[in-house]
Amino acid sequence: MSSIQNTNKSQYAIAYIEVKPGDRRLHAHIRAEDIELALEVLRVMQTKGTTIGVTPTNQTFNPKDVTSRETLLEMLEVAKKLREFNPSIYV
Repeated sequence: MSSIQNTNKSQYAIAYIEVKPGDRRLHAHIRAEDIELALEVLRVMQTKGTTIGVTPTNQTFNPKDVTSRETLLEMLEVAKKLREFNPSIYV
């Protein structure tokens, strides 16, 4: 991959769970390299009737406003525990 392609590549993305169009219950700024992990987290968290997605963005965020890989892993652990507790509400 050329350096020109690398500079055009998004460094961040926005991960979300949407209840209905425009009504996002989760809206997290993530690093582009964490997209697959974020999608896994969202799949586990997704309940019936909701939509999940990750949108790459060219926006830049304050590092304090970016959800870390460590936090995503913790979210995944909690989401799995919640799914075990009440599996009937999930997709």
